[in-house]
Amino acid sequence: MLLTLVTSVALALPATPVSGEHGKLPWYEGTFAEALVEAEAENKILFIDFWTDWCHWCKELDKETFSNDGVVVAMENMILLSVDAESKTGLPIAEKFGVRSFPSLLFLNSDGSPRDLINGFMPPQPFIGEVNRIASGKGTIDALRKSLKETPDDLDLRYELAGKLEGFGDKRGRDGHYDEILKRDPEHKNFITRRIAFDRVRESVLDVESEAKPDPTALVQHLAGVTDAELLYEGHQLLANLFTVLADSNTEMKLVAEYRAKALASQRLAWKHCPEEQIGGYGNALAWSIWENREGSSAEARAFALEVALKAVEKNADDPNVLDTLACCYFMNGKLDDAVSTIRHCIELQPLESTWQERLELFSQGS
Repeated sequence: MLLTLVTSVALALPATPVSGEHGKLPWYEGTFAEALVEAEAENKILFIDFWTDWCHWCKELDKETFSNDGVVVAMENMILLSVDAESKTGLPIAEKFGVRSFPSLLFLNSDGSPRDLINGFMPPQPFIGEVNRIASGKGTIDALRKSLKETPDDLDLRYELAGKLEGFGDKRGRDGHYDEILKRDPEHKNFITRRIAFDRVRESVLDVESEAKPDPTALVQHLAGVTDAELLYEGHQLLANLFTVLADSNTEMKLVAEYRAKALASQRLAWKHCPEEQIGGYGNALAWSIWENREGSSAEARAFALEVALKAVEKNADDPNVLDTLACCYFMNGKLDDAVSTIRHCIELQPLESTWQERLELFSQGS
């Protein structure tokens, strides 16, 4: 039984009833403890779906994936348990498994030990592929442990196992493998080693009390020695957010200006290293954030937002939301004709959306 992850109190809690549409899967109606007993007795995998009422992708999973006949067939030999992770009964179970994002989909062996997991929404066909893989035992936690005994110097395998352990809330197990990876690659020649070093600095920066102000110093120092574009992109995104928090939490105008300048510099560096496939999404979000904080923003920041918005539109030419961001950036840079023209295109794409009409009125007024 999974007594290392789930306390006896949580085991005794009744299972959360399924509310509303939850797909076509035959969800288990007993308690979590009873599901564990049945899985062991029948030598079956126990699948747990952790969801919340507010989670959009949980609803999409129910509507699209859990309603697919192929998925139903793929999971017919498993015990399927649905858990509202924020309910009185579901919260203790979610906490013991370290579940913090939704949907989180965990697979347990018949003895209750961790087998594998899926994080987030997945369409039916790739989901079926993952279910079949996990059912076959390929690439599962047990399989990775077995492979590591045969090839202990395989850092990729060790990192993959560490990630799965973390997904089950086993931070100690994850850190043990991280330490082993760092030990086997002390010069950080492998990207995985550099990723772990970066992640540990990031965790230390974010591991502050809720009321405390963040201190970006360690991350700034670490990024000075980083050359991997992926880590520079992530690191400077985080720095921009940290400096923005510091600016928003200060009342001294000199410090506010200093932090906003540092946030803009970090945004520029994140944008410089943005992966090609994320230019559309990240660019739109970045430009929109500058528009939303335009009061008191510098001319440099407004011009940068327009530069980014134009690139984002190249990737999403007919997305009215991305075009709206571009229109707003034109507007705050004083390019009124371009703002009006662009928002008119939004209206052509979505004539019934009232936001575009309101924006057109604002831009037409020129203020």
